[in-house]
Amino acid sequence: MTETIESFETAKGDRFGDLLTTRVEGKKLKVGLLTLGFFEYWRMFPESLKADVTADMTCIYSRLREELNDHTIVWPGLVDTLDAADAAGRKLAGECIDLIVYVAGTYCPDYMAIQALEHIRHVPVILFNTQHDNRIRLDTNYENILRNSALIANLQLGATFRKMGWYPDLKVVVGSLEDGSAYREIASYARAYKAYVELRNVNIGVVGHVFRGMYDFEYDKTRIKGTLGPNLISIQVDHLLDQFARAADDEIRSVTETTKSRFRIVDLEEDDIRKSSRFYVALKSTLERFRLDALTLLGQHYVEQKTGTTSYLANTMMHEEGKYVVNTEGDVHGLIMMVLM
Repeated sequence: MTETIESFETAKGDRFGDLLTTRVEGKKLKVGLLTLGFFEYWRMFPESLKADVTADMTCIYSRLREELNDHTIVWPGLVDTLDAADAAGRKLAGECIDLIVYVAGTYCPDYMAIQALEHIRHVPVILFNTQHDNRIRLDTNYENILRNSALIANLQLGATFRKMGWYPDLKVVVGSLEDGSAYREIASYARAYKAYVELRNVNIGVVGHVFRGMYDFEYDKTRIKGTLGPNLISIQVDHLLDQFARAADDEIRSVTETTKSRFRIVDLEEDDIRKSSRFYVALKSTLERFRLDALTLLGQHYVEQKTGTTSYLANTMMHEEGKYVVNTEGDVHGLIMMVLM
């Protein structure tokens, strides 16, 4: 017999036509490292320049792997021709890169960077403006000038991006090859971007509406989805009340005993503690049933009136457990910040 699939609003089972059955789990960020050098320079100093620039780029790769050890770094190697740029772009696209760190090891014409990035235009770019030396050397030579000429290339490429309308939010990090603060800044940006990416898969349940008068809490569900990414799902209070009525006595008893053993309780009756414990069981069941990561509810004059208790014990326990994020009075913006933290 074919199973009838219904909306979560009406279904009695645990499979719904309008909610994903399996949660989307977080994954490591894939960071592509795109490093360029200019083929025209190698024949000027055939014994050393390409080897030195390759060593510089290898140093960057190693430092990024150390600083971003909880992410995956994909490096196609030094790109120094248009064919190599095209191959690197295709490889990074095939790896489904989430973020690009772009580094020039010498001055490079824009066409090489553009050829590679054409394949991954949807991926944000961090432009790492770096050079081998951390100071101006007056005793330098032409070979060393070429090795430290990437600043010119990056200034030129940034202007090209502006004219092309590419990367209006281009992130630029500046530091010498061994500048630890530069790599930490890149890592910080990568972690922030990962949090943003993961927000796209967050399901936030909303029971009730924003508490009247809290205009700063008001929100536009479509705009939040379009800019930050979370799915806002309206959960009818009846769903929560159904779980409240169904809460198992043994679960309620366990929460009640834990509460009484942990907290100093003043001016509360046994029934008050039991109702708060029942609410914890109901709230957790609601989050699990509808595959939610977070939930906000209107407590005053709504859920509290219908259940005869508050959500504050449940909220406290949820936060201690660290799996779900919850708050009250329809504070969606605050809930999103709590998810990020």
